[in-house]
Amino acid sequence: MRARAVAVLTAALLVVGSTAGAAGAQEQVLRDPAGDMWAMDYAGNSTAAPQMRTGDVRRAAFRHRRSDVVVRQRFVDLRRVGRYTQHALRLQTGSNVFREVVVVAGPGSWGGTVEVFNRRGRVDCEARHRIDYRRDTVLIRVPRSCLGDPTRVRASAASTWAQNRRDEFLVDNPHHTRASVNRRTWTRWLRVG
Repeated sequence: MRARAVAVLTAALLVVGSTAGAAGAQEQVLRDPAGDMWAMDYAGNSTAAPQMRTGDVRRAAFRHRRSDVVVRQRFVDLRRVGRYTQHALRLQTGSNVFREVVVVAGPGSWGGTVEVFNRRGRVDCEARHRIDYRRDTVLIRVPRSCLGDPTRVRASAASTWAQNRRDEFLVDNPHHTRASVNRRTWTRWLRVG
C-alpha cells in the first residue's frame, strides 16, 4: 500500500514538473530593482536618477502564446505626466523577422496609441495595448500572424518619459540596471505554448 502511494505521488510530481517546464519555455519574467532609472539628454549623455519613481519598471512578463505575444510591465508609479511616454517592444523570430512595437501616450491621449514597424517602416498589424494607471501596468499584445506565426521569439522592452521642465528623458528597462538596451539585449528564446 505504501509503495503504491509513493508511486502515485512520484507520478503526480513528474506530471507537475513536466507541465512547469513547458510553461517556463513560453514565458520569462524579469524583476527589475527600484531606483535604477536614468536621465538622458538629447546628446545621449546619461546620469543615474535613482530618486525618480514615475516610470521605474519593477517587473516584466513576456509570454509567447498560441495566438499572440504578450508583454505586461508593472511600474513603481505610472502617471499621466510629462510631454509624452513611450513604451517600446522589440521582437525577433527564429527566422529573423523583426518588429518594433511602440506605444505612445501623452496629453490629450493618455490611453495611448500603438504602431508596429519593421526595418523599412510601419506595417499593418492588429497589435493592441492597455495602460492602467491605477494598477501601474502597461500591456502589449502582438498577434503571432504579424510575425509570420513563429515557433520561437525573443523580446526586449524599454520605456521613456519626456519631462516638461527639462530637455531630458527618463528611461528604464526590465533587463538590467544600465541606461539603455542595445542590440544584444533580449529575453531568452520563448517557444510557442
